[in-house]
Parts: sequence; structure tokens; C-alpha cells
Amino acid sequence: MSRTIIVTGANAGIGFQTTLQLAQAGHRVAMVCRNPAKGEAARAKIAADIGDQDRVRLHMADLGRREDIAEVAEELLETYPQIDTLINNAGVHLNQRTISDEGLEMMFSVNHLATFRLTEALAERITASPLGGRVVTVSSLAHRIAMPNFDDLQAERQSATIQYANTKLYNIWFTRELQRRRPRIIASCYHPGAVATEFAQDDPGLLNTVMRYGRVFLKSAKKAATTGVYLAAADAAEDAAGRYYINSRPFKPSRKARSRHSAERLWHISERLA
Repeated sequence: MSRTIIVTGANAGIGFQTTLQLAQAGHRVAMVCRNPAKGEAARAKIAADIGDQDRVRLHMADLGRREDIAEVAEELLETYPQIDTLINNAGVHLNQRTISDEGLEMMFSVNHLATFRLTEALAERITASPLGGRVVTVSSLAHRIAMPNFDDLQAERQSATIQYANTKLYNIWFTRELQRRRPRIIASCYHPGAVATEFAQDDPGLLNTVMRYGRVFLKSAKKAATTGVYLAAADAAEDAAGRYYINSRPFKPSRKARSRHSAERLWHISERLA
């Protein structure tokens, strides 16, 4: 059955492949992108592939800016009376500490807080989906090297590599706590695999770590997208509630990732920041 699905960071890499595969399967997809030219080029390419200009639409937002998130959320709610799935794919990896306009460390802001903000803004609409609402968030096996410190969420004393890993851990905490708080939504997250994309290409330390942990999962962006597509739309994914996936199968994340106390604590902090 056709779903209305929102994909953030949809113009390149895994986000593009996720959007393409979902559109090819007959779903309506809303692409949330930061760069207008790249976003439109990706949308046009997908629309031409499926032979339908209306089934794939573009919405612009810089998810590092709170105002953009609020505006795109309002636009999505006005445009789509029914929203069945949100895929939180957008993410950044930076080689040095960068501060957002609102004074937050940028990887924390985009990789975690933007996910929290957009999901919460759309949660009621997703919950009301007659097909069963879903929220899928892209995490990473890098969460295993995370060194979370609630007294240093803005990474004043953490390396960029560790901060990225921390945000991927936060994605899992967010998923588990979202599932607990909104049981009518199927919330899941996944490791797409070590993928040859532009993402984090200048950080050999991080990539070496991910490769070491996930060598068996190496794949193309096209293959990497399949788990997200499965979690977003497959009937069998109804069993995915609160779970972490690799290769379209449930996988046990690290012990830190399974801490309910930490997930609750991060949620409360995120509420205050949001």
C-alpha cells in the first residue's frame, strides 16, 4: 500500500537512493534538502526515472537552523494531510568543532536535535496515519566508540570523531525513548553500513574504526538504502518497534545504547533545548 514518506537529506548518497527506491515502489516522497540546486536536480532525476513529476516533491530546510525546521514542519503539515513515515537521514560529520547560529555544536544540532525537533513537530500527524506511522532514523555502528558525557554534550572537551559517534548513540537513545513515549508509532533506527559516499570522507580515523567494526557490511549506497526502505514501508517491519537494525535484521546495539536512564535524560535535555 502506498505511503507518504518524508526523507531528510534526500539529494545525495543514502538519502537519494532511499528516495529513489521508495518512489520506484510507488510511494509518495517528500524530499527535505538544504541546497536548492542539488535538491531540485535530485528530484528531477527521480521524477524522470519513475515517470511522475507529482509523486516526488522538494522542500527546503537547513536542519542546523531551528527556524528552518519549524518552517519546513509547518509546510509539510500543510502539504500532506497524511504522513505515514519520517526518515531522519540527514547528518553531518565535521573535522573540527563548529557552532550553530543558536550556539550549539553543529553535529549535536543536526544529527540529534534536528531529528528530535522535526519528529516532535510531525509526531501527531504520523501517529494518526491509518497505515501505522513510522519514524526511521539513520544511526551508525560508530555508536560503539561513543564516550557520552552529559556535562559536555556540546563537545568542548571531545574530539570530532568521538562527538560524531556520540550523536549516533543519541540516535539510538532517541529511537528507544520515542518508542516508549509514543507506542502507536513504530520507531526504529539502523546502521546503513560502511558506504563509499561523500560523507566523512576526510576523516580516516573515523572511517577506519567503522570499517573495522563493520567490514562485513560494506556496501554501495544503493544497497545501504535497502534497510531504511524496508523499515519505512515493509509490512514485516511492524516488528521493528524500538529496535536497531543492520542489513534489514534486528541487531543488538552496545550496552550504553540500551540504557533507558540515559535515553530519558537525553530526551529531557532535548525538550529544554527544543
